[in-house]
Amino acid sequence: STQSTWGIGRECYGFPLSGLEEQRTAEATFRVRWRAEQHEAWDAWQAHLAATDGAIVKGKALDTLIRRHGVPPALRRQVWLEITGAGKKLAENRGYYAALLDAHFGNPPDSHADIEKDLHRTFSNHPFFAAGPGQRLMRRVLTALAWRNPLVGYMQSFNYIVGFLLLNMPEEEAFWVLVVLLEDILPNDFFHPHLTGVYADCMVMEALVDRCLPTIGAHCKACRIDINICSSNWFISLLVNALPHTTRCACGT
Repeated sequence: STQSTWGIGRECYGFPLSGLEEQRTAEATFRVRWRAEQHEAWDAWQAHLAATDGAIVKGKALDTLIRRHGVPPALRRQVWLEITGAGKKLAENRGYYAALLDAHFGNPPDSHADIEKDLHRTFSNHPFFAAGPGQRLMRRVLTALAWRNPLVGYMQSFNYIVGFLLLNMPEEEAFWVLVVLLEDILPNDFFHPHLTGVYADCMVMEALVDRCLPTIGAHCKACRIDINICSSNWFISLLVNALPHTTRCACGT
């Protein structure tokens, strides 16, 4: 069946199924396997939560559980807030997000035009963004982020990262998750205006391909294919805009 909670012809996360027959077949096969894996994952998470009295706490047990089973959709928001530290930051800064937006109301950041341009092409085939509140919420989160970090302001790919987060949590929590990613988890120069950190990761990936996948590395060189052209787009969006929708959501931990 192609019926989902988002309507006919959409997969479980709301994105439209592919029009190509072979991709639709692959998607149907994936859904069968995914449902079985979700049952197994949920049982494992239920056992873990029973052992911790329902608490989600960072540690080796939680890390192992995530590596083996991912995070069920129902727990994704709670787990992401805990493992990133965004939940703690939110609790320590209650009201900051709203105050930041209020303080700059009517005074758009320098990156306002770029933000507006990208809103309409971010997940435009998803009902949450095409006809729902997604664009409005994304605008608020991206605007707040631009005022918090004017050195970076806004970069293309932030729209996809924020859009992905908004499918899983409220706007204020999405703001703090992105803040923690940019300020605490990723290298300081990752989203520097010159993308120093992104290009450094591209070079590391190219070296890893040569070392771990020498046949592929040699083939790319023989065909004069620059791996960095592909990997730079992957890294700058934190893979959000690189993986299939179901894979991205399943592996979004």
